[in-house]
Amino acid sequence: MFTGDPAHGGPVLLMLPALFYFVPGDFLSASTTELAVGLITTGSIRLVYSIFLLVQLYLGVLLGIFVTGTPLNTLFDTAASADLPKWALIPGGIAFTAGTVLAFAIPHRFFGTLLVLVYATVGVQSLFTKLIRETGGTFVAAVVLAAAANLLDRNPARPPRLILILPGFFTLTVGSLGLRGLTTLAGGYVIEGFQDLQKLITIVTAIAIGLVVGMALTHARNTTRTISRHAPSTPQRPP
Repeated sequence: MFTGDPAHGGPVLLMLPALFYFVPGDFLSASTTELAVGLITTGSIRLVYSIFLLVQLYLGVLLGIFVTGTPLNTLFDTAASADLPKWALIPGGIAFTAGTVLAFAIPHRFFGTLLVLVYATVGVQSLFTKLIRETGGTFVAAVVLAAAANLLDRNPARPPRLILILPGFFTLTVGSLGLRGLTTLAGGYVIEGFQDLQKLITIVTAIAIGLVVGMALTHARNTTRTISRHAPSTPQRPP
């Protein structure tokens, strides 16, 4: 309905906001990270599961195409020109972080810390993308995110490392490239489809290696979170 207007972009671009919750970009990146650190079993299971989810979404898109009688060649994605001002990133980051806090039931008191990490991740990625292109910018952003989360995790008053990484991690994941690559292949655009899939593999690998490097650079021998002196002590049961 809307894809006839180039300003709206291609069909995949229009579908992604509705399918964002189901696109397994986080699973793809997390599985690659687990494989990189030697967690072969969990990494392999998560990788297979994420690929299966992508295939399911791809088949759903094809089913919609067949039901509506739309030609397959319309699946070529058209890039829409960016028409939002730069300052829109500020309220967008707030809304994104708030959604992550609600979706993962993260305590609201951690919102400010997570928001700063989201802005830092996006800012570093944008800056270094201009300098060393998208893959390099994503890698540096992943390093900074992992290092910052690892350092903040040492303070018992801060949230755990996994929670600190989550929102920024979601800003880096690229599961949409997998869906776009598969649908572009189905539309008969073989070169463009494989380019998207190659880009997906490259960026996912950059995220995984970046997270591992960031953790390694800030690794401490004692990784146990110490108990804050202000935290209430657990009452002892009398003998």
